[in-house]
Amino acid sequence: MKQSFTQFQRDLSASLTRIADITLRQDPGEALKLYRQGLEIARRLFDAEPQNTVFQRELSVRLITVSTVSNGSERNIALQEVLEISLRLEKAGQLTADQSAWPDFLQQELAKK
Repeated sequence: MKQSFTQFQRDLSASLTRIADITLRQDPGEALKLYRQGLEIARRLFDAEPQNTVFQRELSVRLITVSTVSNGSERNIALQEVLEISLRLEKAGQLTADQSAWPDFLQQELAKK
């Protein structure tokens, strides 16, 4: 992907998430739509460069966010996907110190179902 377009897409995904954060209290349904849009952009970036650890982490953050405002199967699918990404990042030594607890946290969340 062209660098400037990639950065624009990353910025757009982050902006949609920030707008959703603001919208969440007033209109949770609209916020979830915005979170999903940001997630879709992060997923496209990841799909274009699946070995890019920055895109893997950004997709993980978007998935976690969607899982916190959704329920049922959408929540569990998001958690399972981010768990798989987190385990790959952990195995490659690519999780940041703040993210090192993700695999355990995600396994606990999935166990709650």
